[in-house]
Amino acid sequence: MDDKKISFIYCTNNPVLYEESVRYVNSLSIPDGFEIEIISINDAVSITSGYNIAMKQSNAKYKVYMHQDVFIINKNFMHEIIEVFTKQPNLGMLGVIGAAKIPHHLVWWNASKKYGKVFENSTGQMRMLSYSEVESNIEKVEAIDGLIMITQVDIPWREDIFTGWHFYDISQCMEFTQAGYEIAIPHQKEPWIIHDCGELFLDSEYEKYKIIFTNEYGIGRIINSFTFYKFGKNSRVEAGATLTCTEGMSVGDNVTIPESSWFLLPYRNYKDGPRIFIEDSVTFGPRNNISAVNKVIVEKNVIFAPNVHVSDHNHEYRNIGIPIKHQGVDSLTNKVRIGEGSWIGFNAIIVGNVDIGKGCVVASNSTVVDDVPDYSLVAGNPAKVIKMFDKKSGEWLRVKTKEEIARVLENRLECEPLISICIPTYNRSACLDQCLRTIFNQIGDDNNFEVIVSNNNSVDSTDEIVKKYINRYSNIKYHKNEENIGSEKNILKTISLAKGTFCMIHGDDDYFKEGTLYHIYNQVNQHKQCGMFFLDVRRDNNNVYLGEGMNQYLRATSNYCTFISSLILKRVEINKIETIDRFLGTFINQVYIQFSILENNPFFGVINGRIYTYAHNVNGGYSFAKVFIENYLKILNYFNDKGLQSSSIAFEKKFMLDAWVIPSYTNMILNEWDQLDPSSFNRIFEENYSDEPYYNQAKSKIETFIQNKT
Repeated sequence: MDDKKISFIYCTNNPVLYEESVRYVNSLSIPDGFEIEIISINDAVSITSGYNIAMKQSNAKYKVYMHQDVFIINKNFMHEIIEVFTKQPNLGMLGVIGAAKIPHHLVWWNASKKYGKVFENSTGQMRMLSYSEVESNIEKVEAIDGLIMITQVDIPWREDIFTGWHFYDISQCMEFTQAGYEIAIPHQKEPWIIHDCGELFLDSEYEKYKIIFTNEYGIGRIINSFTFYKFGKNSRVEAGATLTCTEGMSVGDNVTIPESSWFLLPYRNYKDGPRIFIEDSVTFGPRNNISAVNKVIVEKNVIFAPNVHVSDHNHEYRNIGIPIKHQGVDSLTNKVRIGEGSWIGFNAIIVGNVDIGKGCVVASNSTVVDDVPDYSLVAGNPAKVIKMFDKKSGEWLRVKTKEEIARVLENRLECEPLISICIPTYNRSACLDQCLRTIFNQIGDDNNFEVIVSNNNSVDSTDEIVKKYINRYSNIKYHKNEENIGSEKNILKTISLAKGTFCMIHGDDDYFKEGTLYHIYNQVNQHKQCGMFFLDVRRDNNNVYLGEGMNQYLRATSNYCTFISSLILKRVEINKIETIDRFLGTFINQVYIQFSILENNPFFGVINGRIYTYAHNVNGGYSFAKVFIENYLKILNYFNDKGLQSSSIAFEKKFMLDAWVIPSYTNMILNEWDQLDPSSFNRIFEENYSDEPYYNQAKSKIETFIQNKT
């Protein structure tokens, strides 16, 4: 991406309007060192398809998607948007008018809070349409009007479902929000834009795309005659549930609201957005009650036992002589948050201004009126912390005093993370973004983990992608090499930056499945005597196998030990390796590191499970046969007199040929992966296997494979 380039992008069908709009663009002041380009897509099938075509054509970091009837009158337009984006790295998109919240009815211009200004003539007469003033540099919003949408990151437009000219704009706002970016309206002393749109009429397609929007994003979904602010996929409301003001309730995916539930907003104050937030995969028991006058947030994967009551308020009672039912509530500003993965026991009450952390347990018959730290168990009336997870010992400890609680919290701050997720990356910003999203969607700001990203001097938008996460999380560390040091050295660099007890090496184009990281964490925590763990994605039984020694390890992993995203290595064992770069240049130095660890600490674990999905990038730049036959066998033979038996190497040599090398080679031929140098295969195969009794049989098998595939 060229960060000194601004692209103005149009979908056009009226040459007169377009040419006038371009004249305005060409009259703007261009910042020093910048260049501009203008791309027009004529007679596009849809605005989303046209914008996607232009987005792919342009390498500009900054893109201005605008209607052909938009005229930019702010001469310093480019200077001001660059200044805003530079100061706000997590800001993905700017507009000139928009709404603080997307309303449940989806008509953003009828939302309660709107910002920005523009000259326009939708009523038939040119006028200044002015909403609330943006008092500071920007005002963050959820929706902007599509007349002009200015971005500093590329996210594809949803041409798969928005095949016309409606709802593409708030759809793109949703896509940016879901990707973790913010959207804003900048401060405009005077309107930046004239929108010569003429009188507007909504055609029959409007309702069609409104339904499509609701089905995709859940906003405004009607369930059992209840209109929710948002209602997720695979969620349901059982008949008999008592729900009041569902327009002020946001419900995630995979949630069932039981028939005996009672959720309400006593003051019907949902105009400015939802008051009750229920995230994905929350499980409610019978007779659960939630009442919110300000905000109640139930994070994902929380489980409720029966008869739980949650409220951000109490009845006011202190006004003498006035019936309590007429006194209202004691607070309009309290907030209740129940942290991810917590368990709320039978007959529990949570009331007032309460923050319950992640992974907590509220015992049955408890009344919670105070904050609860992460990973704590509380009980009693009022509830007190009686157990906490101690990071130092890795155990749940009973605590009785404030001093003991403080000591556990202090240990959490002082102790290093258990797992450092080490991600070497180079020119894969889109993949890296998805990779980091799958990590932080699970761990959030949990300092039991740290995330290390080492950028091998990429020239794409990797810097901006990582900054987005740095602005949101404290458990991420970022390093950028001054020059490209090669992929193998970059792996070692990520390890050198880690502080965790274990280093989990992870590819930037591998994506953790939901719920996998804490499964891995607990297995590692339970078996910390192991020098390393192998994540076996071939088996989906979630079993854990503990083994000892090089020979067992080779039999358990085979040549899948070359896959860097399968490795969790104990840092103290890594530091014992005197020459950690002994096999640099082989492209699989990580195999040497694993067996070197086993030489000092023979204990290992294999964690089975389909933990990742993959982008299936095939980079190349090396000889497949040289790396996975010649170099691999060279490293194994290096350990022949260090604990790895000749019989184990001989078995692996044949096994990996049949199970992996031959199928991979045939795929390489059929897919024409010339970047893996298939021409060298026969020579290297012969050099390494011609003395084996099964050589001719294997050679014939390769020829048959290719014939059958073609």
